[in-house]
Amino acid sequence: MFTNAVLLEVRVKDDSSLRHPVLELEASLERFVDCSDAERLSAWVRSPAKRTFDLALVLAMLPLLLPLFLIVASVVRLTSRGPVLFLQKRVGRNGTLFTIFKFRTMHLSDESRGAITTIDDPAITKVGRFLRWWKLDELPQFLNVLRGEKIGRAH
Repeated sequence: MFTNAVLLEVRVKDDSSLRHPVLELEASLERFVDCSDAERLSAWVRSPAKRTFDLALVLAMLPLLLPLFLIVASVVRLTSRGPVLFLQKRVGRNGTLFTIFKFRTMHLSDESRGAITTIDDPAITKVGRFLRWWKLDELPQFLNVLRGEKIGRAH
């Protein structure tokens, strides 16, 4: 989670307790992350109109994408054991935690693997490689949009 905050270019507070950053998954990151940077976001991103636009777009696309969702979910389920979706806690806007949804592209967790995945990682399934190449693994993030979760920061 701390790494996610850094990757999202969120300023980390100078806190001596960060020498051993152990964060509870459900805890707020406000103690560790400077969340007072709302001025970096455009007025559009902060407006209720943006949320309405996001919802309208996702709801309009859902009937078109639902067959693709079902096909991808079926292929993932039939080609490897384990859940169809990969769920991971991420740091969102204002340091809040949310669960991101993706189609699973890797074999079930292997304790000997490192934390970083490379393109030729043997843990990636054949189907997973295809899904990642075409970005189809990220389709379930439409659910994050429907739930109104603030993913990252505005660019």
